[in-house]
Amino acid sequence: MKGMPEEYTLELVVEGVAAGSFQITPEDLEDWLAGFLYANRMIETPEDIRDAEFVRRGFVLEARVALRDPLRARRAWERAGQELARFIGIGDGCESLRSALRALEIYPVRGAWRGTIAEIKDYMTTMVRSMEKYKATGGVHGAAIVTQGGELILREDVGRHNAVDKVIGYALRHGIPGEEILLLGTGRLTLQMILKAARYGIGVAASRSAATHQAVLLAGELGMDVLGYVRGGNAILYTSGGRIKGDKVGSKLASSL
Repeated sequence: MKGMPEEYTLELVVEGVAAGSFQITPEDLEDWLAGFLYANRMIETPEDIRDAEFVRRGFVLEARVALRDPLRARRAWERAGQELARFIGIGDGCESLRSALRALEIYPVRGAWRGTIAEIKDYMTTMVRSMEKYKATGGVHGAAIVTQGGELILREDVGRHNAVDKVIGYALRHGIPGEEILLLGTGRLTLQMILKAARYGIGVAASRSAATHQAVLLAGELGMDVLGYVRGGNAILYTSGGRIKGDKVGSKLASSL
């Protein structure tokens, strides 16, 4: 019988103001904090976090955060909610999508990571085989970044968004540019996941699961390479930004989306 994954409630308090409640695996919290705050434009560098304290009360964690520029952070937090709302309901009309991207200053990525579908499959296999919490419980998601040199950094969490925030936070805290990494994950690639990746400048994202229709539209406009169902001998290349090499590239494009 498998064990059960730990799940804590994390209450994020920024400059004394409640900023959200999250269900999270209580590890690599500094990475998560950096990744989450960066994704929501509240920081640009790790040094923008003046102080952070994690206080446990049973199965509740309170993250108390002080920032170097609280006013900018507050404005960014308000804008982050508007950012996601602006994309909801956008259909296939490219001009409406481009208009939303321009208004929010979200630009095409310039990711420099290059590789083949076979290499991405191998990295995905390595990630999954390294997921010790998943092996023990069967109840967590995984996300990893892979550098152009082949180094793989993995994070696991009960929430797929948390896992992605943790690996991007790790990259931010260790000075690894987004342009130089591949992003892997076990969960669906949603619109919000693509926004997180694009915000950090990541050009290639791959998942063992599917990508949503709206995520694929957004990734296409941003010039990202997005792959889904990367498992076994399979993979679907939803969008191509020209970073994936190989004879079979384009043979399984999800053109029906």
